[in-house]
Amino acid sequence: MLSLTEKNFQSREDLLGIVREIALKQGYATVIRRSKADKYVIIGCDRGGNYRNTNLLLEDKKRKTASRLINCPFEIWGKKKQEGFWKVDIKNLSHNHDPSTDMSGHPYYRRFSEDEILRIKQMTMAGGRTVVQALLDELGQGGFTYNIEYDQNDHLTHLFFAHSISIAMTKSYSNVFVMDCTYKTNKYKMPLLDIIGVSSFNTSFYSCFAFMQKEEEEDYVWALSMFSKLLGIDNHPVAIISDRELALMKAIESVFPRTTNILCVWHIEKNILTNYSGLHDFENGTTNRVSCQNDIEYSEHLADSGLHHFENGTTNRVSCQDEGPLVHRIAY
Repeated sequence: MLSLTEKNFQSREDLLGIVREIALKQGYATVIRRSKADKYVIIGCDRGGNYRNTNLLLEDKKRKTASRLINCPFEIWGKKKQEGFWKVDIKNLSHNHDPSTDMSGHPYYRRFSEDEILRIKQMTMAGGRTVVQALLDELGQGGFTYNIEYDQNDHLTHLFFAHSISIAMTKSYSNVFVMDCTYKTNKYKMPLLDIIGVSSFNTSFYSCFAFMQKEEEEDYVWALSMFSKLLGIDNHPVAIISDRELALMKAIESVFPRTTNILCVWHIEKNILTNYSGLHDFENGTTNRVSCQNDIEYSEHLADSGLHHFENGTTNRVSCQDEGPLVHRIAY
């Protein structure tokens, strides 16, 4: 293993990080004494130097201070070479004090990390509450009913919420619903399941929303179980329209076994166009031809089935909806 003086460091930060890591293992803390951008950096012990009273006007009333600075001689130089890498030049490796057994006594190791600083800012903006607490308070004040789920580390994994007006609409028009996931690139990387209801006038209304940790079957089952509670005991929709999301389809079958799951015709047509080029491929065309033919027959079956789904065959109601300011704030 190369010693510090033999090692080439790619950057100033790389050099500083290694020196701090070695010092920490030995029970010491290092600080930057002086530096010049892209030239050099002088590293010393955090107990180096002497205390200086800068309040000259109150010299006669100088407060007795137990300074941590005891002129520790430890000193390392870092220099940038013409080749672009950095090298260490050791000046003095000795300390005039014993190593620390508890590093919390050193100011450097009491500093907040970037994540901790961000969390403090968020809690300050939220009036001292955590972000989740502030969100739940806002949902409650906005007339929303919600359910939440945490993992073993108390991290929020699922959030289901619906407005009181939406709940009333959901109970009144419980036959047809459209489901799809949107906002998959939100701040917290959590997919949002958007459930839109269809009234007897063939108009859309918001039913409910669910943030999920992942888009797996168990996540969808949790969300649909919450949705089932809104509908009422043993009340299954006549039809649910979705795209060909297998995890969602399995969850629908599990939670609503008497409900017909209609696949989005737009996605079917897109599938056909995607596979069309392979229809004339004699080596691979058979599979594509059968797949497309099944999709076409499925679409025709829906048209002739007489199923009371108000002629809804796509998930466009979800993708075209504007969820409103509160959902936008939660999503981003």
